[in-house]
Amino acid sequence: MEQGRCTAIVLAAGQGKRMHSKIQKQFLEIGGKPVLYYSLHCFQESPLIQDIILVMGEEMISYCEQEIVKKYGFSKVRKVTAGGKERYDSVYAGLLCCQDTDYVYIHDGARPFITEEMVLRGYEAVKRTNACVTTRIPRRRPKSSHPTAGSAPATWAGSRPTVGFTSRGGSKT
Repeated sequence: MEQGRCTAIVLAAGQGKRMHSKIQKQFLEIGGKPVLYYSLHCFQESPLIQDIILVMGEEMISYCEQEIVKKYGFSKVRKVTAGGKERYDSVYAGLLCCQDTDYVYIHDGARPFITEEMVLRGYEAVKRTNACVTTRIPRRRPKSSHPTAGSAPATWAGSRPTVGFTSRGGSKT
């Protein structure tokens, strides 16, 4: 089976207002590297991903091109583009930058714990179903969560990436 062309759209235009920090959370450091580094590194190293589109706040594009993309050698980053006011605006801006793409991963750059296994499982799932989202059972469940006998937990936490096909990828239904 031939692999479709995959593009990762990494969203990093958020302001992180709930953190009450002067530094946007995607630029806070973990282990001496910005949080955003870890998401980009996973997609850079993945053999499934051919292109990365990085969506930033317009005022941070130049900084990201120099201090993240160039500094860490993220050669799969094809475009750094401005996001929008809301997350869906940023997703749309990233989608407009995709070229000759069969499958698109949409990932929040402030979530550094993505793994190659998540990328691979997302790809396998989207090939079967045309769309998927990575989820996990949360460590602390809300008190209102009451699974029924024999069912999955009532609450799942989305952890990204979301994977879907483009019109070029075609529908299996």
